[in-house]
Amino acid sequence: AIVTAFTLAHSVTLALAYFKVLELPTQIVEAGIALSIVYVALENCLVQTPKKRWLMTFILGLIHGLGFAGVLSALSLPAYSRSLSLVAFNLGVEAGQIMILLAVLPLLWWLKNKGTQETHLNTKQMLQSGFRVLVFAAITILSWQLNTPTAIGLLLLVPILFMLHAKLGFKNGIRIGGSLLIAALGLFWLVERLFFVA
Repeated sequence: AIVTAFTLAHSVTLALAYFKVLELPTQIVEAGIALSIVYVALENCLVQTPKKRWLMTFILGLIHGLGFAGVLSALSLPAYSRSLSLVAFNLGVEAGQIMILLAVLPLLWWLKNKGTQETHLNTKQMLQSGFRVLVFAAITILSWQLNTPTAIGLLLLVPILFMLHAKLGFKNGIRIGGSLLIAALGLFWLVERLFFVA
């Protein structure tokens, strides 16, 4: 429900902004995206079980759709293919989200359950771990091609999360520690967008 809410919301604002029905300054949109990242990260730290997360995700998807529209508009595609470009771009965004979920969710599940099982890694577990790292590496390489700073952020975040998990366990190390790291990155982006980007 959460991914669906985000998808529906950003699809609406992506279309509205791409066809210039709704226009906001890029600086405001990007600052809103950064602020939404900070909000969700802090909520992960402070609220055990958020109520109506799908609704908040829908609202945040509306903001993110405006950002996606900025990226699509910057491609300067010909007017005759605007509708097709919109559909193809939206499908690409969805494929990217699915790839990230497929890589991250098994890794988080594995880390969460690692403490409840014996700590000795057998060959099967080592192969599974290697596969997860391989998938994450592929996503990072793809991100590098699309957006180098995002790829660098991913590369830096993974070892930090593993260290936090090893020292603090899943709840404190991954959920809270990871959320605080993401909140810090979001705050950096917010300050950058509000004060240093013209």
